[in-house]
Amino acid sequence: MKEIAKIIAENFPNGVRDDFIDVNKILKIYRAKFPEENISADEIKNTIHANGTENNGRFYFVAPDAVENLISVVKEIFKNYPIIYYTELYRRHDDFFSRLNIFS
Repeated sequence: MKEIAKIIAENFPNGVRDDFIDVNKILKIYRAKFPEENISADEIKNTIHANGTENNGRFYFVAPDAVENLISVVKEIFKNYPIIYYTELYRRHDDFFSRLNIFS
């Protein structure tokens, strides 16, 4: 569900677990924004697993505007260079990536 993923991206920049505590936090935020809708903890867990990238028990989401920023940067690089070594790109621009909550 798109709105759940958006809530996670906006409110959990340091990752989210699929445990009782984080799922209930997400439920609380969702119900405050959409009180007329009734979603379950299972829907949230499914969204976490379907849309997040798991690392050490946490799932990370990149906000849509951050993705657009990243795509713009990569497109600019491709204008001048036919190939990108992503590890080198990250090494040289780690401050940019960390602002997007991309760490590896």
